[in-house]
Amino acid sequence: MTSTSLSTSSQVVNQREQRLRQLISKCYLRIGSWQHEMFGMADDIILSEIMKNYEHAWTYDDSNYKAWNAYAVLNYDAVSYFKQRIQELSRSSQPQQTPPSPSTLTVDAAISPTRQPQSPPSQQQQIPPPPPPLLPSLPPQQQQQSLDASNEAYRLLTQKMIHCTIPAVKGLFKSIVLSKAKHCLQNTLRLLTLWFEYGQYREVYDAITEGNKTVPVEVWLHVLPQLIARIDSPRPLVHQLIRHLLIDVGRQHPQALIYPLVVASKSVVREREVAANRVLNNMREHSHTLVQQALVVSEELIRISILWHEKWHEGLEEASRQYFGDRSIAGMIETLEPLHAAIERGSTTLNERTFLDSYSTDLTQAHECIRRYQRTKDQRELHQAWDLYHQVFKRIHAQLPNITSLELDYVSPRLATHCRDLELAVPGTYEPHKPPITIRNVQSHITVITSKQRPRKITKILWHKSSSAEIWLDRRSNYTRSLAVMSMVGYILGLGDRHPSNLMLDRASGKVVHIDFGDCFEVAMTREKFPEKIPFRLTRMLRKAMEVTGIDGTFRMTCEHVMDVLRKNRDSLMAVLEAFVHDPLLNWRLLENNTNEQNTVISTISNRSPQTSQQQQQQPHYQPHLSTVNEEDNEHESTIGGTTQQQQQQQQNVQYLATQPGRTIRAVEIMNRVREKLTGSDFHRDQPVDIPTQVELLIKQATSHENLCQSYIGWCPFW
Repeated sequence: MTSTSLSTSSQVVNQREQRLRQLISKCYLRIGSWQHEMFGMADDIILSEIMKNYEHAWTYDDSNYKAWNAYAVLNYDAVSYFKQRIQELSRSSQPQQTPPSPSTLTVDAAISPTRQPQSPPSQQQQIPPPPPPLLPSLPPQQQQQSLDASNEAYRLLTQKMIHCTIPAVKGLFKSIVLSKAKHCLQNTLRLLTLWFEYGQYREVYDAITEGNKTVPVEVWLHVLPQLIARIDSPRPLVHQLIRHLLIDVGRQHPQALIYPLVVASKSVVREREVAANRVLNNMREHSHTLVQQALVVSEELIRISILWHEKWHEGLEEASRQYFGDRSIAGMIETLEPLHAAIERGSTTLNERTFLDSYSTDLTQAHECIRRYQRTKDQRELHQAWDLYHQVFKRIHAQLPNITSLELDYVSPRLATHCRDLELAVPGTYEPHKPPITIRNVQSHITVITSKQRPRKITKILWHKSSSAEIWLDRRSNYTRSLAVMSMVGYILGLGDRHPSNLMLDRASGKVVHIDFGDCFEVAMTREKFPEKIPFRLTRMLRKAMEVTGIDGTFRMTCEHVMDVLRKNRDSLMAVLEAFVHDPLLNWRLLENNTNEQNTVISTISNRSPQTSQQQQQQPHYQPHLSTVNEEDNEHESTIGGTTQQQQQQQQNVQYLATQPGRTIRAVEIMNRVREKLTGSDFHRDQPVDIPTQVELLIKQATSHENLCQSYIGWCPFW
């Protein structure tokens, strides 16, 4: 037999063996899928059996995308499963006589990601808060036994949760490599969720570091908002991974990163600004011209988007609310000082020079009155200042409606003269491996869009703007469906302030378009004055424009379909929303009414009595059984200078809360609230409802006269 025939025979055998292994892989995958569909995650034994089948599937065929994806998603779901069991264990261990207050839950949520600069990176771990103490009415011996049992169960669950995270990370990376852009985004979002929550553990950190070497950097272009939202993460290992990844993205795709990074570099949060500028300085080494052009364009676009007239109009409105409504003189001065500082720096455009010529005299006199008040505390100075501010506000308010267009030379000469034939791409047009669409010039004439229109009769608009009954029917259907879609999406986002000026109607298609997403994540529901009690706008003006069945036809059916889609894709949705809740531009608005509550929490922790500290020491205290944690630390609690390690940890937690702007606290609350909505637990936490019931309850809330009558007059609840 010749060597050629031997080689051919060997290839045939190898092909048969490969096909056999692929067949076995599919069999194991199918068995695991059947088990998962039949039993779910009933217990740890079944979960382990399903994992073994999926593991056998990709072991026999390493290129089987479905096997790797099923394995990764199962481990990802297992992490959530064990996390939920930990939360249930914590709730079941709470004393029934004294249920935990919201402030206590807030402290636990904020303490968990504490940064410990003194420890080496391998020991900088986030330890989930242990369950609260058991009922104090038990005898001491039984209480200690119950405490030990609860502590052991808690330790084992946390250990399982972390150990499921590592194969989930590896499986997600492998799925991304094999997917070739198919289902890549959803797996990338899952990966980011694990990264941000458990990336401070050394094993998870190592798995992510190795996985990053296997995927192309283009994978991360679609999730840049999520990465930049966590660029100032207080967890050192997570922060380090994000910074290195953004540097790699900036080196290979600077056009994709430059715009969001420039925005982050101007953040009001110091840590965020510093972290963004570190990456930006690295980009200057290889893309200096691009960075400089982006900074100029960004600064000038901001200058155009809100003129000094608009800044002072909004600033005086806010200062008036703080002074006359909240009786906060300090808040009023804090709002006005940046505006006065800009005037003192002088003008750089003709528009700003015109503003100074018209208003600088009155505003300067008002500022002098404020300064005299700060020295003398004479209330008459404030009254005189507000007489001047009121006159300026009236004149600006009358002038703003007349601003319908802007000339570029008048509002931004730098854009008109310097921004020509740039290297910088047009925002939102960059695609990898394609020539960028760069900015050639900026249009010299800018139109100001006015959207303050309030149609009272939507029904008549749809009818009169339709040339035939068929077109009217199509537009009415589009109107009803789009209204249902935005109602469900707006509810999940906690979107408020849905007065008629924030709802626009496309007269050609009949679709409803929402604008002004400033009051999201239930800000309007939690404000002190005129809180909104409705989940979305469904007033009679909107209902009468629907079909003859009203809300019980297409509207309700579409709501149920949309909610079903949102629930099925809640993992991806949660990962996307995290970028918003961790954005400082949003958080300062969210935290406006939570400052006092946070200060109370910090004061409560730091002023505990010795007796309370002793009770605190009886709570379960452990660290997960991982290679990065010293197990002996749990057996004996060392004392340094009369202070235990636990007391030192508590002091560090207080310092962490005091230095953080509350973003972690509020972000956790927001994400928990969104998760409740996406699981049907928003009405009864312990008894989730199905989709039809959830939609029915939401419609009842939206149409309740009791809820509508509490809205402020500008919301127009009577329309």
